[in-house]
Amino acid sequence: MNIFRASLYILSWIPVGIINLALLLIGIPIVGYFARWPQERWPSWTWLWQNDEDQGDPNWYQLRFPELSPYMRRFRYMAFRNPVNNHRFVFKEPRTFKTAGDPEAFNYDGKSLLAAGIRSSSGWRYSGLFAGYKRTWLKGPGKYSEIYFGWKVGSPVPGLGFTVQLRFNRPYIKVDYA
Repeated sequence: MNIFRASLYILSWIPVGIINLALLLIGIPIVGYFARWPQERWPSWTWLWQNDEDQGDPNWYQLRFPELSPYMRRFRYMAFRNPVNNHRFVFKEPRTFKTAGDPEAFNYDGKSLLAAGIRSSSGWRYSGLFAGYKRTWLKGPGKYSEIYFGWKVGSPVPGLGFTVQLRFNRPYIKVDYA
C-alpha cells in the first residue's frame, strides 16, 4: 500500500471518530438511564447504544466484576467498554478485502509471534473506503502489545466496526476469570 492511499484512509477516519465520540457522549446519559433494565426491555430508538452480540452484560464480564451491581456492569460495559456498539451494523461488511504488509498481521497475538520466531508484525486490511491497521509486538517475558486503528475489515466478530484499540503489556496466555 502506498503512502498516499494510507494517508487517505487515515484522513477518512477523522469524521468517523468525531461521529463516534459525539454518539458516545450522547449515549452516556441514555445508557445511564436504561441500564436499570436488561437490554431487551430498552426502547427501539436506543438500538445504537445496545450490544446485540452479547446483550450488554456478558457472562465473562459478570465473572470479571462480581462486586458490581447488574446496573453498574451494564452501564460500564455499554457506555464505556463497548460504546455505540451497534454502530458497526450500520455499514455493510465487505465480502472481500486485500492486505498490505504482513498478511498474517491480523492473526497474531503474543504467543503466535513467539511461535513464528518474530518480534513484531504490522499490516493493513482494506476494501474500498474501509481500512484497518494493526501492529503487534513482543514486550518482554510473557507480555505483548498491540494497536488497532480503523475499520475491522475481515474480523471474525460480526459487523464492520470502527475501532481504536490500544492494548499494552498483555499476557501471552488468556486469563480465566472463573
